[in-house]
Amino acid sequence: MSETYSIRMDLKIDTEFAFGEIWKVRDELIRLLPNDRIEGKRNFHRCRTVIIAQNCLENNDEESLMIEIAPLSSTIEYLQKFDVLLFPDEEGIKKDGVKRKCMAQIQLSQPILKKDLFEKVGEISQEKKEEIAAIKLNLLGIDLNNTIETNDNISDLIDNSIPLSM
Repeated sequence: MSETYSIRMDLKIDTEFAFGEIWKVRDELIRLLPNDRIEGKRNFHRCRTVIIAQNCLENNDEESLMIEIAPLSSTIEYLQKFDVLLFPDEEGIKKDGVKRKCMAQIQLSQPILKKDLFEKVGEISQEKKEEIAAIKLNLLGIDLNNTIETNDNISDLIDNSIPLSM
């Protein structure tokens, strides 16, 4: 069961978050559509790893209580267009103490209370951050494939902390 708080002030947290960091959160707080809508399809775990999918000043603003995350899944046979495949040797991703391939489900990005993120476990590579940024822009209808220096454009967005999410 999710923890509840007496007042809004109890939701504040002074932890800093960065785009591409991998954190743990209680699995029950994450929505995984369409599996959540099919009876008996979803297997809940004690926790789930997620990637910070938001790159803006609010990541480190104590007054901003929410942050956008993208869930990770080790069930990669359902890899879709808007998922990013992560390789453990490159990304340092661990699940249950064992390194495995997994995917970041960018289309399932969702808000969560910063306070619900309880353990930082790693960070993805710059290349994977750029891939996620490109997918998020594509979801907004912005296609960078038609620009000449696509990777440099995305790197500039990430490095300069220009907001990539709403």
